[in-house]
Amino acid sequence: MEADGFKLEQLTSGLQYPDAIVRAIDAKNKAVQEAMQVENELKVAEAQAKKLIIQAEAEKKANDLKQSALTPLLIQQQFIEKWDGHTPLYGNSPVMFKNVQ
Repeated sequence: MEADGFKLEQLTSGLQYPDAIVRAIDAKNKAVQEAMQVENELKVAEAQAKKLIIQAEAEKKANDLKQSALTPLLIQQQFIEKWDGHTPLYGNSPVMFKNVQ
C-alpha cells in the first residue's frame, strides 16, 4: 500500500467487545474522573483555608502592633490634634481629657 501513498499505522480485527465490558470500562473511567475531581476540589478548599489563616494571622499581628504602639499619652495627643475647640462634656461637668486607662 505504500506504493499507492498509504501508510498503514494500525490494523484492527474489527472485533467489538460485549456491551457489559464496555459499560464496565466506562463506569470505571467515570469513577476515576469523579475521584480526581473531588481530590482537586479538596486541594482548592485547603488552599483557600490556608489563605484565610494567613490573612487572619497578618491582621492579628497588625492589630497587636497597633495596640502596643497606643499609649495613653499618644491617645491624648491624638485627641488634642482632632479637637475642634469645644470642651467635651462627660457626665455633668466639663473635663478637658477623658481618662483612657
